[in-house]
Amino acid sequence: MALQMDLEGARRSLGTLREEDVGRSPDPAQPAGLGLWDELLEAAAAKERWLAEIRQAKEFVRVLAFTFDLSDVMDELTKARKKKCQVEVALDRGNALKSANARPLILQMIANGVAVRVINGRPLEEAYVRARPGKLAGLSGILHAKVLWTERVAMIGSCNFTTSSQANREIVAVVRPNDEGREQLRQAFAGVWEGATAYPEAVVENSGVRRAAAARARGSSASAEGGTA
Repeated sequence: MALQMDLEGARRSLGTLREEDVGRSPDPAQPAGLGLWDELLEAAAAKERWLAEIRQAKEFVRVLAFTFDLSDVMDELTKARKKKCQVEVALDRGNALKSANARPLILQMIANGVAVRVINGRPLEEAYVRARPGKLAGLSGILHAKVLWTERVAMIGSCNFTTSSQANREIVAVVRPNDEGREQLRQAFAGVWEGATAYPEAVVENSGVRRAAAARARGSSASAEGGTA
């Protein structure tokens, strides 16, 4: 009850889009901000809203996700693509390449024309500025954003696109962005998308890295055996 009251209070103070507000000119006395708050949702309600918004999209659906294994969300994304929506999904590289649950969903999306890319975070050396030089070389953070964005709304918040997250205590904000909000979303998404790698290319790259690591391990083992002969 307390959480519900807090969420309702936040909606009142931040401005919730009402039916009578649709098409109304903004009040010049009120700060424009980035748009209007629509809802704050917990995990199960957020998933239902994801599905509903994907179904209603007519122009584009863009997703940023740390983890992804929801087959019903995948189904709706592929249906949206078949309706000629532009559908782009950016995933955390490490999870997308390692997750056995994510792989078949990603391949099915790609087979149906959904663009799927993967990306790491920034170099860890940028955050751990006091670390010994070279200690964190080559290590990166993750893509931790959880966003679903269409021409209607942006859903931003803590819930992963996974079955396990449906049991979590999460908060997802649903925002109807204004022009400035849409531009900031465009820039934020482009900053991820343009630095990401297409999933099939990343799979090939990852296989090459693993083969090289295995070859080095075999070489080290052979050297050690030769040294003890």
